[in-house]
Amino acid sequence: KKFIKRFVPSALGAGTTQINLLVSSIFASQIPGAISWLYYSDRVAQLPLGIIGVAIGTVLLPDLSKKISLELKEEGYSVQEKAILISIFFALPASVALIYMPDLIINALFGYGVFSASDVTFTANALKVYAFGIPAFMLIKILSPLFFARQDIKTPVIIAGFSTILNIFLTWFLVKKMGFVGIAVSLVIAGWINAVILFLIILLKKFYVPNRRFFYVLSIIIISTFFMLISLNILNHAFITLNQSLSNLPEIFKLFCMVVIGLLSYLGVSYIFKLFRYLK
Repeated sequence: KKFIKRFVPSALGAGTTQINLLVSSIFASQIPGAISWLYYSDRVAQLPLGIIGVAIGTVLLPDLSKKISLELKEEGYSVQEKAILISIFFALPASVALIYMPDLIINALFGYGVFSASDVTFTANALKVYAFGIPAFMLIKILSPLFFARQDIKTPVIIAGFSTILNIFLTWFLVKKMGFVGIAVSLVIAGWINAVILFLIILLKKFYVPNRRFFYVLSIIIISTFFMLISLNILNHAFITLNQSLSNLPEIFKLFCMVVIGLLSYLGVSYIFKLFRYLK
């Protein structure tokens, strides 16, 4: 009985993702090419979420459950804080990078064969929108286990259900105003509302109370991301100059260089500010 009681709401909560995908597919099918544009852009945006967000959420739940069962309040706070900060550490620079160079990413990965220049443009536009939602989607993967560890299954499921209904309404409304991009916009808006409500309830119930260290680490992550963006901008202008003096450089080479330089600049600034000692 206990298993079934927890299984049903969990299944409903997990099903909201499939409902969102189904709704997106139904509306996208009315626009020629939209299903492919949204699919390829979503695959790229899901990469950091699938690798980092799912891994952190999977590891977090048993560790946090153990701390709570042993009534180790401070240790529980520490585990939650590190999980949230680590997710932001990966999500924020990934989001900014995808927003800054969606055309280069899509062109380098998919811009071959029957994937035309217009396909690259439309897919890049969708990717830029999805990129804004990466921090929210990753935080949802981290914040939901904070409720599950406390045997609270209903709260995140109710919020997920609300965000699904909101997504359906927004998709119907925004497709008329923005075309296929409105589908991506509605998913991002619904995702951020889901994440914000989860975090506010966590604060109200005092499952987690941010301290000065949290805001200090968050500020370092923002500063490091800013320097990464500056590095990407400088390198991008360098490529524009080289293209004028040399034959066009391969897109995949540009993407590789941007990824390496962006990663080195982000990690370098983080290391200078001794960020990693707070995430151990």
